[in-house]
Amino acid sequence: MLSYDLLEGMKKSAILLCVILFGHFCSIFKARVVPYPMGVIFPVEKEHELSYEGEIVSLIQTEDHFLYFSTRKGKIYCIDGQKREMLWEVDIPASLASPPYLTESRIYVNDNKNTLYCVDRAGKFLWETTLKGKITSGIAESGGQVYLGIENGLLFSLNADTGKELWQFQAEDAVRSNLVIWQDKLLFGCDDLHVYLVDNRGMLSAKYHAGGKTGKTLTVAENLLFFGTEDRYLHCVNLNRQKRKWRIRSGGATFVPPVVAGKRIFFLCWNCVLYCLNKNNGTILWWNSIPSRSYYRVEVIEKKVVVSSFSPELICFDILTGENKGSFSAAQEIKSNPTWLAPFLLINLHDPEKDSGLLQFLKKTVQVTLSSSKKSPNQPDEEITFRARDTGFHLPKFEFSLIRYAMARFYPDILLLFQQGEGEVVQESSELNTWDWFPQEEGFYSVGVVVVDEKEKAQAKLPFLIQKVDIHLSVTSSLESPQNVGQEIVFTVDFSGFVTPQFEFRLSRLKRINVGAKFPVLCFQDEEVVQETSEENSWTWIPGSQGLYLIRVIGQNGQGSATAKMAFVIKKE
Repeated sequence: MLSYDLLEGMKKSAILLCVILFGHFCSIFKARVVPYPMGVIFPVEKEHELSYEGEIVSLIQTEDHFLYFSTRKGKIYCIDGQKREMLWEVDIPASLASPPYLTESRIYVNDNKNTLYCVDRAGKFLWETTLKGKITSGIAESGGQVYLGIENGLLFSLNADTGKELWQFQAEDAVRSNLVIWQDKLLFGCDDLHVYLVDNRGMLSAKYHAGGKTGKTLTVAENLLFFGTEDRYLHCVNLNRQKRKWRIRSGGATFVPPVVAGKRIFFLCWNCVLYCLNKNNGTILWWNSIPSRSYYRVEVIEKKVVVSSFSPELICFDILTGENKGSFSAAQEIKSNPTWLAPFLLINLHDPEKDSGLLQFLKKTVQVTLSSSKKSPNQPDEEITFRARDTGFHLPKFEFSLIRYAMARFYPDILLLFQQGEGEVVQESSELNTWDWFPQEEGFYSVGVVVVDEKEKAQAKLPFLIQKVDIHLSVTSSLESPQNVGQEIVFTVDFSGFVTPQFEFRLSRLKRINVGAKFPVLCFQDEEVVQETSEENSWTWIPGSQGLYLIRVIGQNGQGSATAKMAFVIKKE
């Protein structure tokens, strides 16, 4: 028989096991907290821009929070992306033909006269050397050697400290590809339809028949080489086995290196299509059209991929599904790859008339707008629903507030508004983005909403007039408040009980008066007659400046008169 102590121990163990299993069971069904979205979020808007001389040579290079690019006007620039300011620039006495190529401590560019320039990371000029042949390849550095190729098929190795030639390798045709370092060896494509692998002594290690010219399309991820050829094939080669892993035919040639992101790879093709493939077997997972052809590298940001092309349009796709996640229309054609430098998405534009470039810093749009179910003015004791619509927030919460103003006429043409109290919170912060109001008293009010999430905050206000509307007269507008400066708005009088009435339209603007009071004093000032008394029951307005306005309509005939008012907000575009 089991002892009493042993039985008690077994009971306690069983209870403990049940508690552990129950806790584990509950954790499985516990509501998962949605993390704050990382990376780029559309829509975006311009927050800042820097101007520079010349047109960018296709590519922004980034490292940490520093940006590097060159222009066809012979400039190399370094930008501090966090401070959004120019750190230094280098003047080259010729038009540049390449973007800057970054290495551990140096930057290389070449001009249109076949001269290679080397500067350090502080912008100090180190050396230059001119080659006897047209430079047609990219530039790479490894182990103290600088590599580049020319049109007659020669590949050069130069001393990275001095620019002096170390050795040459003769390929069978022009070397026009980008150069990639793999395991201390150099990979490059050649117009003889081959990809070469050369060691650091200039000895051929391997040669792969590509079946077409590769151009500057080589990308290496671990032991896999990816590239496109002008015959519209996309290739994957296992470098360890020196054997093709897969090959697929696309709808167009590619001229830009593909980008690898996890198990996926992205190709831009000349038929204006972005392809997303399975990296391991080449299966097309999705594809999407882009606005135009592109020479620009795509930017993968968290779970999104952003594409620029020969157009003003910037397009964002979901990396998993290919769903369009937003776009941005620039003022001019975008001239470079999009670049992510959190929290900014960077693009470059060019003004050909001034020959000047613009580096624009784009950031997600964070805003809230407020609308009402009924137009102002409205009668007391009628339900009005205010709705907030947010942009750029994650799991937002909304707090509604109400401020009341007392109205008093000061001289015939001035209407004063006095804020009564500091306002009150009428609906505490919550996930509910609507507030229902049953106004009891006449007056001029301001309904406000504050929207917050874990990182962002925005607010909006909407003026609203509550009055017992004379059944004989009311005024409506063709567009709802607020509207932009320069937008045509038509105000129309609706009436009943009048016989052949005449109408006069008046307009005044809200202004602040500093009288040293505890609360600000606001008034509608400078009321002017904008349409003389006539039988015309509508008035067309094209506002020229922003502000809060009061439109007042006086209707009259031999039997009497009535007045209707409408508050209207005009904002900048």
